Amino acid sequence: VQRLSPQEMADLFEIREVLEGHAARRAAERIGEGDRRRRFSAMWERVRRGDPGDRAAFIASNQLFHATIVEIAGNTRLPDMLDRLQIPILMFQWRTLLTRQETALSQAEHETIAKAILE
Repeated sequence: VQRLSPQEMADLFEIREVLEGHAARRAAERIGEGDRRRRFSAMWERVRRGDPGDRAAFIASNQLFHATIVEIAGNTRLPDMLDRLQIPILMFQWRTLLTRQETALSQAEHETIAKAILE
């Protein structure tokens, strides 16, 4: 298992931010097509009810949230590109102590993103 330096992790998060920002924009553009709004809303209801104090559940919900946005975005290459970034990021998250405040902040950020996509 490769250990990444803090700079390498920052670089991965920077790339992820750009790709997921694009996915969120595309998801917002496509949210009204087919059953996308219903599927996204159902996912969001499940994710937002999660306990931020349960680290394992939080990470699983976080993955579901981001995967649903990418799926709704509809770019066939994007999931593979993001999957390549997820492994080291998730390993970093597991090694890092996620405090209740950090998971609560992340949940609040997810709420802002979810509302923007649904609007």
